[in-house]
Amino acid sequence: MNYGLSSNFNLETTLSFGSRHMDFGKKSNYHHRDESKVGIGDLKIILRYLKSNISFGPGKRLFFGAGIIIPSNNTIKKNPYSGGKHTHFSMSEGVYKFIGEMQYFKRDKGPIVNGIVTQLIMPLHTNKYSFKPGTELSMTGYFLFQKLNILSGLPQVMLTASKRYANTWPGYDGTGETNLIISSGLMWSRGNNHYSFTLGYPFLNTPDVIKSGENVDGYANTINITFSARVVL
Repeated sequence: MNYGLSSNFNLETTLSFGSRHMDFGKKSNYHHRDESKVGIGDLKIILRYLKSNISFGPGKRLFFGAGIIIPSNNTIKKNPYSGGKHTHFSMSEGVYKFIGEMQYFKRDKGPIVNGIVTQLIMPLHTNKYSFKPGTELSMTGYFLFQKLNILSGLPQVMLTASKRYANTWPGYDGTGETNLIISSGLMWSRGNNHYSFTLGYPFLNTPDVIKSGENVDGYANTINITFSARVVL
């Protein structure tokens, strides 16, 4: 949810929840097997300051934001590289993180509103299970087709490039992760409130794996589904 606190400040809160599944597809053992997790993930809180163009009329619009990610207890509680039966993933990473971001948008009389969003997510500590996630950097190009109408909404397209540095476990030396994600959806305006629905798919994904001289035969298919609401109080 996005709350308009004043003409210059808004507060965004995002609570992740859902289910994650992994189909190993081969004969299972203590290390590799089918897995699934269901539950609540992280709570993200970001305070944004609108530097210019409050009414979002023609011209340039600039945001600066900072916030925090609050983890849930649905996290991995055993080092997956220590041997024995373990879990490969969960709904939360169990670590508080700092968020810093900048948003820039340009709107004129043309058919497309375009913009760019850059974001830094930095872990603040190593959790009690000896895990520390990698720092994340991302950049998103945003395009809103303001003169088209589909299902009473405006179509939008986003292209996101992200880099995540290697996670830290005792005895683990990782490679880091790179993603390129394309997303599309619709945005609706109802009075002063705005709602959007998007679907995203990573067409380039280099996962974080342990460094070795062996080729790793693996892949991941992911679809990101997002609904957001901006409510002016």
